[in-house]
Amino acid sequence: MNNLKQVISNWHEYQLAILSYLKKHSKDETLSEDLVHDIFLKIYHLSLKPEYQIHNLRSWLFQLAHNTLADHYRRPIEKCLCTENASGVLFHPERNPYLDLADYVRPLLACMPETYAKPLALELDGIPQRDIAAHLQLDLSTTKSRIQRSRKKMHGLFYECFHLELDSSGRVQSFEVRPDCQTLQQFLAEVGQNFSSRMHLFEA
Repeated sequence: MNNLKQVISNWHEYQLAILSYLKKHSKDETLSEDLVHDIFLKIYHLSLKPEYQIHNLRSWLFQLAHNTLADHYRRPIEKCLCTENASGVLFHPERNPYLDLADYVRPLLACMPETYAKPLALELDGIPQRDIAAHLQLDLSTTKSRIQRSRKKMHGLFYECFHLELDSSGRVQSFEVRPDCQTLQQFLAEVGQNFSSRMHLFEA
């Protein structure tokens, strides 16, 4: 019997735990609430499959929450890195550098001209391109072109500012800030920590 039905029946109880987990690791309450909704929809659709059985429900739920958060950060960064072979496979908690790379996106945007930084920043915030065009008072074609150029510029900045280790599919496996990248070295000095060395990021 599909035991996910009990999650649906007692969603309020599970929802609070998942929301707390997401808020802890994303530091973004609005994003966390949006992702909780996405997680509920995933669970609901899986609950309709009679053969779907979860052995360790709590562990599975936190894994699902982690994967959903990781996927949120992975996709826009992959666009900037132009990883054309990305298959969409989610990362294991101990092998997910995209959450760490996401910390550096805003500082790198500061290295770009505002013409390119602003539309890309809006897209990374999840705003549809049509709405970005309206906000910037541009036509949609110009907006799409500008975002594409912005991604290419960000792609260049990633390779200028990081030593990146990629797997055979083009996904980032690990990274290190280059010592000659003054912008990110200054950023690390200001925040007082190296985000790429988080050891307890995925504890529930």
